[in-house]
Amino acid sequence: MKNNGFSLIELMTVMAILSLLTAIGLPGYQSFRVKANNASALSDMHTIQINQAIFYGEHAQYAPYLNTDRSNSGGLNKTINLSAGGTAIFKLLSLNKSVESMVIVDARGQFAIAAVKSLGGNIIIAEELEQATVPMKKTSSATLVASDVPASTSGVDLSSWTVW
Repeated sequence: MKNNGFSLIELMTVMAILSLLTAIGLPGYQSFRVKANNASALSDMHTIQINQAIFYGEHAQYAPYLNTDRSNSGGLNKTINLSAGGTAIFKLLSLNKSVESMVIVDARGQFAIAAVKSLGGNIIIAEELEQATVPMKKTSSATLVASDVPASTSGVDLSSWTVW
């Protein structure tokens, strides 16, 4: 008698091997995706730092904004009231729309904390813009809100955070 198919034992063996490979590979893949999303947020942080430094150089103050100020495409085009009088436009057009971001500024616009979080990431990355510091991080699985970031002052505001 000629056998043209696979036996039940052979099929179950193949399914067991595939299940084992999936169980081994999936956590590593998910970890890789989270790290890639966090790296995307760090890239946006650099973009924010550069644009805020340019704005500060031109207007002697930082430009505050919240994630809700951004457009659906991820960009930002916001009118800022200048402390010296008048207004200026702050633009960020090259931000990743899957990365949330905000800049918290003191009342005079002299001290600022920028914060970013990828929607697929697991950390908030923040940096005090007026100081030459390394990015700091804290774990968060929720969306980025203003209460996640401390108020910006002349002191070290991210001292309780971990170095990136």
